[in-house]
Amino acid sequence: MMNNKIMQRFLVILFCQSFIVHSISGQYVFNNVYEIPSYPTIRNVITVDSGYILAGGHLNPNTSVLIGYVDLQGNLVSYKSYKDSLQNWYHGLEGSLIKTSDGGFALAGSTNSLGLLFKFDHNLDTLWKREYILSTATLFYGCAETESGYAMIGAMDDGNGFTQMILVKTDLQGNYLWEKHYGGQYVDDGYKIIKTYDRGFLLGGFSNSFNPQVEPGDAGDWYLVKTDSLGNMQWQKHFGNPDIDDGRVIGMIQTYDSCYIITGAYATQINFADDPYRKPRILKLNQSGNIIWDRKYGDQSYYPCIGNIIENNDHTLLSLGKDIFNKDILVKFTSDGNIILIRHFLMLNSTDGDQVLEYLDHANDEGYILVGWGLISGYPQEAWIIKTDSLGCDGFQSCQDTALAMHVWPGQITVVEGSSFTIKTYIDNGKGPVTVSYSNGETHYPVYLSYPDYTDSLVYTPTQDTVIYVTASYGSGQGIMDSTVFHVIQGVDELNVNSFEIFPNPAENYIIIEYAFINKPEDIKIYSSQGACLKSIPVNSRLGSLKISLNFAPGVYYVKSGNSCNKLVVL
Repeated sequence: MMNNKIMQRFLVILFCQSFIVHSISGQYVFNNVYEIPSYPTIRNVITVDSGYILAGGHLNPNTSVLIGYVDLQGNLVSYKSYKDSLQNWYHGLEGSLIKTSDGGFALAGSTNSLGLLFKFDHNLDTLWKREYILSTATLFYGCAETESGYAMIGAMDDGNGFTQMILVKTDLQGNYLWEKHYGGQYVDDGYKIIKTYDRGFLLGGFSNSFNPQVEPGDAGDWYLVKTDSLGNMQWQKHFGNPDIDDGRVIGMIQTYDSCYIITGAYATQINFADDPYRKPRILKLNQSGNIIWDRKYGDQSYYPCIGNIIENNDHTLLSLGKDIFNKDILVKFTSDGNIILIRHFLMLNSTDGDQVLEYLDHANDEGYILVGWGLISGYPQEAWIIKTDSLGCDGFQSCQDTALAMHVWPGQITVVEGSSFTIKTYIDNGKGPVTVSYSNGETHYPVYLSYPDYTDSLVYTPTQDTVIYVTASYGSGQGIMDSTVFHVIQGVDELNVNSFEIFPNPAENYIIIEYAFINKPEDIKIYSSQGACLKSIPVNSRLGSLKISLNFAPGVYYVKSGNSCNKLVVL
């Protein structure tokens, strides 16, 4: 059976729901969300002269591939959906959409068991679609163009319950030419491909075949394979903690000096719940795959990583990432991997932890375009696009350089009118003291950093539905922002109103639920999409968190407690 970890989720762009555009020194900047039916995501963006090409998927009603076009001001101009009534069509991961030498575009993807390659012209009309029926089930996650055709990277079922990294080569019309397999006896997945200056390929992915002293599945490393133009292996490398799962290669580029930059996370230790703590990590390798420098950053937690990365004309590096509180960041580095600046981004009114920036590209005006998705309180999942200026500023949040990381809890809560609730603010990665300002007018200073304990709190009694924005900064300057959303219910004295948040969501092996009850606690239950109760978790306190292991098949589930219900997607 194909490993479930290599199955995909969705993406795309559609109707604008929240739209703000500014101009800073002649550069358009915006931070917009776009409402699309049925859980859109965006994992790809390519800059063209008149705007930005987006790619991804959504449910329509099956999982479908979409391509969209947004102009320079952030207006959605057009989109197209590609689907099959009998099966799911998945786009690949971040970077699976490429611009081709004829002015068109190519996109790698999959059905449930077949690799796909789409070819579009410059108007986003489909020229052809190819399905690749190989010896066993195969999924494609990325592609590259060569002088004579295309190359796709992915994972193939090895027939023994594990996978092999696979490279498939085609001609210019997408006709199959050859395939090569790489890896060991366990899970070896391919997620990234770049064409190298010597006309070969660098392939990036994940492997747990190189740590025989550890039980299969307990530890995995970044996996790199360098090949010639015919797919013959020239070298392979794996990097990571040999005892703990580090996750996959997320970002991978070739630099101006013919070296390679690889990004992701490094597992530091196993916590009390038998899950890995990680730190963001960047490697620079020479042409032989040997380490030139190795950087690990900040504090450890479940979330930190360095994601998609690009190189600027001055050879500095710019990357997306996550901080220890699961907040989205844009980080600029020197060519030696030293941090120059960090920007934090907030999706307006998003539910806490349920937002992610997946991919970035250079814009035509020396700024940057960032794409992703998120959940907004009271709305379904929506697409998210940010355009910044050359300093990484989006015109909405502070452009002050700061190394602060912040988390406000709860992200959202339903309360009975007249009830008070305590907003807790956690701050880390700074030198303190800091100023914490609340949009109801309160300012607290000095506040000293004390993570993992909460740093500051505000007792608040909302009288109507309200969003409280919280800003943390050094001294009196501007800083980073987060928010909590209050939904107020009137005249419900006996109702046990509660709020809970689920993260990560989508999830694979576990979820963490943070909960808050106004009156008595109630058990939290997980239901199938058919309404069957699959698990009941006792809750004995009004406020707290639970870690819950998942042993469910991939799909959509519902987590319910009292009158609150949240959707959970299991990968």
